[in-house]
Amino acid sequence: RAAQVLELEVPGYFALARNNKIYLSSASFNLPERQLEAVLRHEFGHIKLRHQQLKKLAYLIYQLLPWVVASRALKREVDMLCELAADKYALKKVYSKDLYTARRLFL
Repeated sequence: RAAQVLELEVPGYFALARNNKIYLSSASFNLPERQLEAVLRHEFGHIKLRHQQLKKLAYLIYQLLPWVVASRALKREVDMLCELAADKYALKKVYSKDLYTARRLFL
């Protein structure tokens, strides 16, 4: 893969994808192998599908128009759709049970 995986010393389960890097909390590396793979594929989906750029645009619109209800709704909808798209990307290679079991820990 084209992403670098980095470990963060933070409590609990944490995963973040930014600029071809995937940041995972130390606890994430203790997940069963198939669940860790599911989390990595989900985060790589964010990179591959360029969700960072899409979210930046939605957040910019919200920052410019915070009093407009539609800007808040757009930001929330973009966040939710990005998560669903990353799940769909991951599910091409991992079992849904592994993804959703691991995902519950990150919420």
